[in-house]
Amino acid sequence: MSPDQVPLAFFKALQSHDYPKVWTYLTHHSRETILGLLAKSWKAHSAEELTRMFEHGHSVAEIYWQAFTRAMKMKIWLEQSYQQLGLSGAEVLVKASPSGVHLMMFQEAGQWKFGYIETFMDFR
Repeated sequence: MSPDQVPLAFFKALQSHDYPKVWTYLTHHSRETILGLLAKSWKAHSAEELTRMFEHGHSVAEIYWQAFTRAMKMKIWLEQSYQQLGLSGAEVLVKASPSGVHLMMFQEAGQWKFGYIETFMDFR
Protein backbone atom coordinates (compact mmCIF):
# COMPACT_ATOMS: atom_id res chain seq x y z
CA MET A 1 0.00 0.00 0.00
CA SER A 2 1.39 3.40 -0.92
CA PRO A 3 1.60 6.20 1.68
CA ASP A 4 -1.26 8.16 0.12
CA GLN A 5 -3.57 5.11 0.40
CA VAL A 6 -3.03 4.58 4.14
CA PRO A 7 -5.21 7.43 5.52
CA LEU A 8 -8.31 6.43 3.57
CA ALA A 9 -7.78 2.75 4.46
CA PHE A 10 -7.48 3.77 8.13
CA PHE A 11 -10.73 5.76 8.07
CA LYS A 12 -12.59 3.06 6.11
CA ALA A 13 -11.51 0.46 8.68
CA LEU A 14 -12.81 2.77 11.44
CA GLN A 15 -16.10 3.21 9.63
CA SER A 16 -16.54 -0.55 9.28
CA HIS A 17 -15.57 -1.14 12.93
CA ASP A 18 -12.60 -3.29 11.90
CA TYR A 19 -10.60 -2.25 14.94
CA PRO A 20 -7.85 -4.87 14.60
CA LYS A 21 -7.15 -3.52 11.10
CA VAL A 22 -7.27 0.09 12.36
CA TRP A 23 -4.56 -0.83 14.84
CA THR A 24 -2.30 -2.23 12.12
CA TYR A 25 -2.38 1.06 10.19
CA LEU A 26 -0.87 3.03 13.08
CA THR A 27 2.82 3.58 13.68
CA HIS A 28 4.53 1.90 16.58
CA HIS A 29 4.88 5.31 18.26
CA SER A 30 1.15 6.04 17.88
CA ARG A 31 0.19 2.62 19.27
CA GLU A 32 2.59 2.90 22.21
CA THR A 33 1.40 6.44 23.03
CA ILE A 34 -2.27 5.42 22.97
CA LEU A 35 -1.53 2.40 25.18
CA GLY A 36 0.52 4.52 27.58
CA LEU A 37 -2.23 7.10 27.95
CA LEU A 38 -4.91 4.46 28.47
CA ALA A 39 -2.81 2.49 30.95
CA LYS A 40 -2.98 5.52 33.26
CA SER A 41 -6.79 5.59 33.26
CA TRP A 42 -7.56 1.85 32.90
CA LYS A 43 -5.42 0.67 35.81
CA ALA A 44 -7.39 -2.57 36.13
CA HIS A 45 -5.66 -3.77 32.94
CA SER A 46 -1.97 -4.48 32.41
CA ALA A 47 -0.10 -3.12 29.40
CA GLU A 48 -0.15 -6.63 27.93
CA GLU A 49 -3.93 -6.89 28.34
CA LEU A 50 -4.46 -3.50 26.73
CA THR A 51 -2.20 -4.49 23.83
CA ARG A 52 -4.20 -7.69 23.26
CA MET A 53 -7.48 -5.77 23.43
CA PHE A 54 -6.30 -3.39 20.71
CA GLU A 55 -4.82 -6.14 18.56
CA HIS A 56 -8.15 -7.98 18.68
CA GLY A 57 -10.43 -4.92 18.80
CA HIS A 58 -12.21 -5.90 22.02
CA SER A 59 -13.31 -4.27 25.27
CA VAL A 60 -11.29 -1.11 25.95
CA ALA A 61 -10.29 -0.91 22.27
CA GLU A 62 -13.93 -0.90 21.16
CA ILE A 63 -14.77 1.83 23.65
CA TYR A 64 -11.74 3.88 22.57
CA TRP A 65 -12.37 3.59 18.81
CA GLN A 66 -16.10 4.24 19.15
CA ALA A 67 -15.40 7.43 21.11
CA PHE A 68 -12.68 8.38 18.61
CA THR A 69 -15.07 7.85 15.69
CA ARG A 70 -17.78 9.95 17.34
CA ALA A 71 -15.27 12.78 17.89
CA MET A 72 -14.09 12.69 14.28
CA LYS A 73 -16.21 13.91 11.43
CA MET A 74 -15.82 10.62 9.58
CA LYS A 75 -17.71 11.72 6.48
CA ILE A 76 -15.21 14.53 5.94
CA TRP A 77 -12.21 12.20 6.24
CA LEU A 78 -13.78 9.57 3.99
CA GLU A 79 -14.50 12.16 1.28
CA GLN A 80 -10.97 13.59 1.21
CA SER A 81 -8.52 12.81 -1.53
CA TYR A 82 -5.02 12.03 -0.33
CA GLN A 83 -1.89 13.06 -2.20
CA GLN A 84 1.71 12.27 -1.37
CA LEU A 85 3.70 15.52 -1.21
CA GLY A 86 7.23 14.64 -0.34
CA LEU A 87 9.41 11.77 0.73
CA SER A 88 12.21 12.13 3.24
CA GLY A 89 13.70 8.71 3.90
CA ALA A 90 11.08 6.69 5.72
CA GLU A 91 8.72 9.67 6.18
CA VAL A 92 6.10 11.00 3.80
CA LEU A 93 3.79 13.97 4.05
CA VAL A 94 0.31 13.28 2.64
CA LYS A 95 -2.08 16.14 1.97
CA ALA A 96 -5.81 15.63 2.54
CA SER A 97 -7.90 17.73 0.14
CA PRO A 98 -9.95 19.83 0.24
CA SER A 99 -9.23 20.24 3.98
CA GLY A 100 -5.54 20.96 3.41
CA VAL A 101 -4.51 18.90 6.44
CA HIS A 102 -1.04 17.35 6.20
CA LEU A 103 -0.72 13.82 7.59
CA MET A 104 2.53 12.06 8.41
CA MET A 105 3.18 8.53 7.16
CA PHE A 106 6.17 6.45 8.24
CA GLN A 107 7.67 3.32 6.79
CA GLU A 108 8.05 0.57 9.37
CA ALA A 109 9.21 -2.93 8.48
CA GLY A 110 8.57 -2.23 4.79
CA GLN A 111 4.99 -0.99 5.29
CA TRP A 112 3.60 2.53 5.38
CA LYS A 113 1.88 3.45 8.65
CA PHE A 114 -0.24 6.42 9.71
CA GLY A 115 1.52 8.60 12.26
CA TYR A 116 -1.66 9.73 14.00
CA ILE A 117 0.09 10.82 17.19
CA GLU A 118 3.02 12.25 15.22
CA THR A 119 0.60 14.29 13.08
CA PHE A 120 -1.82 15.60 15.67
CA MET A 121 -0.29 15.32 19.13
CA ASP A 122 3.52 15.15 19.04
CA PHE A 123 4.64 18.72 19.51
CA ARG A 124 8.32 18.07 20.09
